[in-house]
Amino acid sequence: MHRIILKLTLALVIFLSFTSAAAQTNSLPADTSRVRKKTGKFTLTNLFNTGSMYYFTGVVSDHKPSFDMRLTYDNTRGNWGALLFKSFELVEHNAPFNYALVVLNKRYFIGPRIMISPQAGAQLNQIGTIAGEGTDFLTNLTISYRFAKNLSISNDAVMQNLALTNRANWTNRIKVQYQKASFVASASIWDRNRIFGNPGYLAAGTFLAYSGIKLSSNMNLVMTFSQIEIISADTPRKSGMMLSAGVAF
Repeated sequence: MHRIILKLTLALVIFLSFTSAAAQTNSLPADTSRVRKKTGKFTLTNLFNTGSMYYFTGVVSDHKPSFDMRLTYDNTRGNWGALLFKSFELVEHNAPFNYALVVLNKRYFIGPRIMISPQAGAQLNQIGTIAGEGTDFLTNLTISYRFAKNLSISNDAVMQNLALTNRANWTNRIKVQYQKASFVASASIWDRNRIFGNPGYLAAGTFLAYSGIKLSSNMNLVMTFSQIEIISADTPRKSGMMLSAGVAF
């Protein structure tokens, strides 16, 4: 009963956090280097995927097709944002890849090149319920350094399963990213450390995305390629690649 109350409370807090973010004024600014005209922007991206990956932590779930929806809100005046992400396993509806994420972030800038962004939220495992077994809180701390206009390096310290499941873990991701207009290319290394007594692993991967093809005035075609290769692991883990295609509004 105690765990059920905790999960219901968690779901309520997440719902209120997201609806509060969505209710903010939509009267805009541009970015940190230009005269600002608006305060916020919503973006919705829907993708069909040839596999299932947790790319943020460098994990291949399986090679069955999946579908995901990503709704983001970016407040450029206050330098904060919100993410709502929902993933569906298209073949096996009781697989772990049926889950949702709700994350809030804040951005701090040190000069024109360094950004620090703490993030907090939750992952909701959704096998037959809104917040089932394995639902828990997560945090991330991103530190990014921009070498040039289109090139940056960042480190993410992702901590998951922090309160409800007693399976806390910590993954570091180092990412080098090149972005120009609608094209993004990145290379990443993931290290799941053993500080909480969990099995560790080391992985590397690449990511390519292009979203420059307009389908209408407010809809673009999105195409991505994701790849993860396990270098070493304490327990067996999968390597794999994934192609994705969909639309962004």
